[in-house]
Amino acid sequence: ENVAVHTGAQRVPFLSSSLVDNDRTLMMHRTMNGSIWDARDLGVVVAGDYDRFGWSVHITNGVDAVAEDWRYGGRVTFDVLGTGVPQHEGAVGAAAGDSLMFGLAYSDDQNLNDGAAVAFEANYTNNAFFAGFELVDYDKDYSNSGQGITPWTARGFFLINPNNELGLSYTDGDDTDDTMIIVAGWNHYPGGDHTRKYQVNYAFVDSDDADVENDILSFGVTLGFNRN
Repeated sequence: ENVAVHTGAQRVPFLSSSLVDNDRTLMMHRTMNGSIWDARDLGVVVAGDYDRFGWSVHITNGVDAVAEDWRYGGRVTFDVLGTGVPQHEGAVGAAAGDSLMFGLAYSDDQNLNDGAAVAFEANYTNNAFFAGFELVDYDKDYSNSGQGITPWTARGFFLINPNNELGLSYTDGDDTDDTMIIVAGWNHYPGGDHTRKYQVNYAFVDSDDADVENDILSFGVTLGFNRN
């Protein structure tokens, strides 16, 4: 068993898609839920693992920053198969064979009257294939409509060869505007990992809100230092 204490400004352990580093995402942007939980917050996180289980608890400032109300919660993950999914998205660099991880998380911001959020996720890799699903149930204070929402995302990626990966992502925003997002992407890895990559994304956003509805074509380049 390993236990670690982290203090300072950090991402709250809630979803894999929010914890992965910016240069190791498959698409050029995080999932809808991943983007919400990507922000860093000042506080304390205690995390550990035992056998196939991982766990963490957190207490941070929350949305009211340095005022008296706190955000607190925890996360549990379980590696059903294999040794867990890698610390990046997609099949590139994944271990051979099946790896399947389930995760549950809870967070409650006391500055909000109804500020609880509950997350479920599942991530799977098998050689050249990656599949992921995440769902977060938010209390009504997270939504401008004053109603609770439960946005979810399903993703699938296939590694054509060691240097090229294709992916598709579908998101249901579960909002009053019936927002839906489909993203198709292609990644080229010259060195066979996320250290250097070229990305092309096409996003189709459908919504009853004309200001949100859009078609977006994006190109990206990542250049970084090799690391484990």
